[in-house]
Amino acid sequence: MNWVVTLLQLEEQNQHLREQNQKCNAQLELLRNHLAHSQLVAGVGKDRSSTGVRNSKDELKELHYKIV
Repeated sequence: MNWVVTLLQLEEQNQHLREQNQKCNAQLELLRNHLAHSQLVAGVGKDRSSTGVRNSKDELKELHYKIV
C-alpha cells in the first residue's frame, strides 16, 4: 500500500508543477510582448524627448505584480 501513497503524492506534485509551468509560460509571453513593444517604441521614439516615457523597470514591476 505504500506505493499507492507515493503515487498519489507524485500525482499531486505533478499537478502543482503543471500549474507553475502554466504561470511561467504566461509570464514569459508577457515578457516577450513587453520586449517586442519596448523595441518598437524605442525604434519609433528615437526622435522624441524622454518626457512622459515610462521607465522599463517600472513596467516590468507592473507585469510581475499582474502575474503574481
